[in-house]
Amino acid sequence: AGMGNGYNGFRLKLPASFSLLRLGVSGSSLWGCPFMGNAQLIPDSPSPLQLSNTVDIIVPVYAGCAETLACLDAIKASDIITPHRVVVVDDCSTDKNLCNALKERAQRKEITLLSRPINAGFAGAVNTALALDNTRDVILLNADTLVFGNWLDRMRAAAYQSDDIATVTPLSNHGELVSHPSPMRNNPALNVKHAELIDQLFNLIGPKEAINIPVGVGFCLYIKRPALNEAGLLDEGAFGRGYGEDTDFCLRLQTHGRRNVCAANTYVVHWGSRSFGDE
Repeated sequence: AGMGNGYNGFRLKLPASFSLLRLGVSGSSLWGCPFMGNAQLIPDSPSPLQLSNTVDIIVPVYAGCAETLACLDAIKASDIITPHRVVVVDDCSTDKNLCNALKERAQRKEITLLSRPINAGFAGAVNTALALDNTRDVILLNADTLVFGNWLDRMRAAAYQSDDIATVTPLSNHGELVSHPSPMRNNPALNVKHAELIDQLFNLIGPKEAINIPVGVGFCLYIKRPALNEAGLLDEGAFGRGYGEDTDFCLRLQTHGRRNVCAANTYVVHWGSRSFGDE
């Protein structure tokens, strides 16, 4: 239609103010997206009768084929009672082997696959999946993690110990303030079997009572849907490709009187820095 020569443009009249707007043509986002606005549109929270018991496990994917497939295998092999759906967001990965492997798993109905036309970073990929269903709790799970046993059941149990709990984060070898044995450090995991034994030990002796923490950590973050509907989505406009959006989100939850807690009876391995390396 002649667009793209630097002289043509268009106008949009929106029905309400907005904080973030992404425009696309035939599934591809336009250059310059997302656009920033002045106010935030927050969807109405569904009534408790409308909330689902199913949890969406959201796994954003960009690189790290071996780690990603190992993560999905670990979810599939875990002993979970809680109804759940695994939603993988392919954030315009350039690894063809990874893309093909994800498509095969989607065809086998092991995962729900969302493929983004352009890379939007961690926050944008997560927000894409959050739009699927506004009645479900979610877990944000990095693709370079490993989970064990009934990890999801334990995290959900911690989340519902109190109505004011918004997020739950497990312990990890590489989870910033929830890192074990040394917080704020990357404690290398020896091997998968050793990590599984650590999780079993924490499940046995760890406190069942959730522990208050200032903010949750996005490598594995359980979010209750009422809190999510109240606070809105991750701020992809401010944080771009990623890092810090989880802290911002949890601090926003605090302004609504919500708590962030740690499930100290659950341990999740996080290898770290697989998608963007030193960037």
